[in-house]
Amino acid sequence: MILLHESLLTLKNLGDHKVKFGHVTYLSCNHCNKALSHHPMISVDGRHADLWSDGYFDSPMVPEPILVASCGHCQSTVWIPELIACDNPIDAKEYSALTEPQMLAWLIENGATPSEHQLYIRQKLWQRSNHAYRLNEKCIQWSDVEASNLTRLLEQLDMAATSEALMAVEIYRQLGNFTRAQQQLELISSALPLDLITQVIERIEAKDRRVFRLEMTTSY
Repeated sequence: MILLHESLLTLKNLGDHKVKFGHVTYLSCNHCNKALSHHPMISVDGRHADLWSDGYFDSPMVPEPILVASCGHCQSTVWIPELIACDNPIDAKEYSALTEPQMLAWLIENGATPSEHQLYIRQKLWQRSNHAYRLNEKCIQWSDVEASNLTRLLEQLDMAATSEALMAVEIYRQLGNFTRAQQQLELISSALPLDLITQVIERIEAKDRRVFRLEMTTSY
């Protein structure tokens, strides 16, 4: 799972290479055991990439990796990094990224148990909700489903982990709990980029709930 703190490192370390994909490999669906085609990225071009305050990584050169997908055969939810190689790739099909209804359905079925899977899906739903506000000045109006997702996401976070504690700051801010966002930020003891801290504090003090594009100039 890519969190904001980790995405800063990713953004810094991406090279100036064209996007290249490795040779197609085949994975076995852990539900129907049929073959799924997999096209691994082996190099990317990080130029013109934007990192947003919710951890969303936006680049015209880099397609978003699909970690959780729908099997092209049985439509079951599969976690791509956990699949094993398929020995019989006959009639292989492509997998596809989960739609929002599929993510919500997965949470209804599996959301009672804390897991990295649930954390990942809830973060993706949060990022999708923020898409409506990324490139405009609209005020945030979360639906009941969106607000509930953020509350449940907060419950899943490990505040001892810098990445997740920083995510909590952003969630509190986007929920409008600016006091709690400031308190949570002050509890983070690990070193963070000055640019990041400055931008977060500015928005907390302005009581601005909108997602924002990070402007990073200092090294990290």
